[in-house]
Amino acid sequence: YYESRKDLTGSYALEREDPGMKNLAIIDFKNRSITSREQFDPMEKGFADLLINRLNNSTDLRVVERERIQWILDEIKLQNQYEMDGAVRLGKQLGVQSVLMGSFIIMDDEIWLGARLVKVETSEILLTDEIKGELDNFFDLVDQLSVKIAEKINANLNTVSAEDQAKVPSLDAIMSYSIGLSYLEQEDYKMAYEKFNEALKYDPDYEKAKLKAQSIAPLL
Repeated sequence: YYESRKDLTGSYALEREDPGMKNLAIIDFKNRSITSREQFDPMEKGFADLLINRLNNSTDLRVVERERIQWILDEIKLQNQYEMDGAVRLGKQLGVQSVLMGSFIIMDDEIWLGARLVKVETSEILLTDEIKGELDNFFDLVDQLSVKIAEKINANLNTVSAEDQAKVPSLDAIMSYSIGLSYLEQEDYKMAYEKFNEALKYDPDYEKAKLKAQSIAPLL
């Protein structure tokens, strides 16, 4: 799909410009944990995915899907996306107004989330923030960070209802889903399918895991 869009338009930018719509890209969060580092590496994709879902819950903000970002990173062979210059270059290729880059540290039962929001046009840092809390409350931390990001770019972020909050996947489910994303990017569809279904065993109502499993089932 992205290759076809690129061939048609000659650009990696978003398909449609809308003056009333703000566009944001979120780079996978960097795992800077010291202990159990490898265990939590899959969450580099997991936190970005959670933020994308949360921030897309807005009437005037469009967040670029992870698959598109990864495709462009592969296409332009960008290696420094975690640095300011790389993030700005990626943002210009995507045609977005701002890019969020961040990292996390997990130690024992606590987590630290740090983030920088960069304005692509001027390379200005719009937001630098960090949030700490218990690992079990990771979704609340993601929500807090999402609210701050939305405020900085003047986006109207909807409130999470009690019903939606009850549907938040468990950490185990998100870990399995994130590992599935890694396998999917490696085109190992069999292992990706297994991991998405593993996520569904933890949380049968995990909609994104269900959709991913369904989408790659014909490839097995």
